[in-house]
Amino acid sequence: MIVDRLSSYLRTGSCIASSFLKGYVSDCLYIAYPSQEKPSLANKICFVFKTCTLPLQLVLYGAAIVFDNIATKLSSRTYYKLEGQLNTVAGEMTIYSCNISMLDYGISAIDGLSRPSERISAVAKKILSSNATVICLQEVSFYHAKLLWQELKKEYCQGYTRTVDVMPYSLIDSGLFIASKVPIQQIRYFSLSNSGFIPRGVVAVCYEDYWILNTHLSSKDKLERKQQFQELINICNSLCQEKNVPCFVCMDGNIERTADPYDEFSSLDVNEFFLLPQSDNEGFSVSLENATAVDSFLKDNPKPIYIDYVLCYRPSAQHVEFSTQLDRLFSFDESLLRLSDHHAIVAKIEII
Repeated sequence: MIVDRLSSYLRTGSCIASSFLKGYVSDCLYIAYPSQEKPSLANKICFVFKTCTLPLQLVLYGAAIVFDNIATKLSSRTYYKLEGQLNTVAGEMTIYSCNISMLDYGISAIDGLSRPSERISAVAKKILSSNATVICLQEVSFYHAKLLWQELKKEYCQGYTRTVDVMPYSLIDSGLFIASKVPIQQIRYFSLSNSGFIPRGVVAVCYEDYWILNTHLSSKDKLERKQQFQELINICNSLCQEKNVPCFVCMDGNIERTADPYDEFSSLDVNEFFLLPQSDNEGFSVSLENATAVDSFLKDNPKPIYIDYVLCYRPSAQHVEFSTQLDRLFSFDESLLRLSDHHAIVAKIEII
């Protein structure tokens, strides 16, 4: 217990120590890729100050790497636990899944979004208004996960972030975040094959009647994504064998689905391995109404795409019904605040 607490302090210290350099890179990107407005004078002054103190930032960044390595060796935990408030939960089981684009180093600027700090309260309000039992988010940094938790902890009893087995030198973890209104029986982290600077993995949390998995597959390498998808299937199969209950998978899969019978979704046989929501059983085509994301708001004509999913992997004898709907987090109207470049998926589940 003491070791785990010390490990948590070290990870927090790592986040603080590296935040200066991350903020410097962030300012560079937000000035190079302004989302809606020109950078303010205060931001420009901050940028100049950080540039002048760059040597100190590099020293702190080195200290952050040391802190994280010590924390990893001290604790076998592959996550950081957040404590909230236990509440009485009634009604059906619902999951809120979304990529909210809040990683470090100003990466959301490349997607044409404003700073996470400008979006975090509005995202929290969206989540709370859904009244979801479980939240599965992708692309959330440790720092922003802790800020988000301050808004959620009165309604959710447990949260998990900083989910990764070995921290890379970029000090970006998997970006996976889970929060629950009901106590989680156990949590596990599985690494996926990966060659990028963002670790790829699967966070699995167990309840009495189901597993819920949260993951984010690679965006660039199609062959690597195919391997990760196969590893995801193997993980689901193993968990189902261990406990005879279904697995609900929430993911930004980067597996594009179109009406084309030869698209990546079809070539991977996604619907052969996973049960799709009821709303998908009557045919499919991509439109502005059902697209889950856009390729980039920096383009003159952003392309609507379908790459986010809530799917079910179930034991053959189990009867499961679930439906999904989008909670819209962006608009093509530039005057409105875009909370992400992905819409959220809200899944309602019934196990019979």
